[in-house]
Amino acid sequence: MKTKKTWKKWTPEEEQFVLDLFGSTTIQYMMDRLNRSSDSIILKYQELTGCRDAQEIGGFVSAPVVAEALGVSHRTITLWIKQHKLPAKRLYHQRKVNKSYRYSLDPKEVWKWVSKNKERINFSCVKRGILLPEPRWLEKEIQNATYVKPPRNWTKEEDNTAWTLYKSGLGYREIAKRLNRPEKGTQRRLTTILKKLRENATI
Repeated sequence: MKTKKTWKKWTPEEEQFVLDLFGSTTIQYMMDRLNRSSDSIILKYQELTGCRDAQEIGGFVSAPVVAEALGVSHRTITLWIKQHKLPAKRLYHQRKVNKSYRYSLDPKEVWKWVSKNKERINFSCVKRGILLPEPRWLEKEIQNATYVKPPRNWTKEEDNTAWTLYKSGLGYREIAKRLNRPEKGTQRRLTTILKKLRENATI
């Protein structure tokens, strides 16, 4: 004989969890954490906010998904939405006493925006198969993209060499050439080293 499932009351902590994470993580993650069904979580979000995430009902995706597909940070996507007219639907929720917002985006509208703002995109960092459907021109842009090698971390030996050369009177450009590093990056690193030395001298 099948036992009848009992309704489990939502706690204030669970409701806050839904408000904080809905639209910025996967439903499966929330299901695992809350031990609740997807329908239950979606309905609870609708009850708390008066709206339902477009990601679940209309093929929209969350900002972190767009960020992963375009190879940028979540913060960059938010900046593009606020300052560069990247189309997005704002989903209101309240975290503790501070108001904040989540966003859902239509992939087709995102790619239209990208086509008009290609100078903002490093196509060598774009990941395929995430933001669907993909436009036909994307493959060509990726093929033509120049790979930008990420900066490597400075080693202790490089720090010592850079500082020794700097004390000997060499300029940033010459030091950068000897270390095979960008001039601006070398200048920033030496500034950091000098700051640390000054802080240690005051201890």
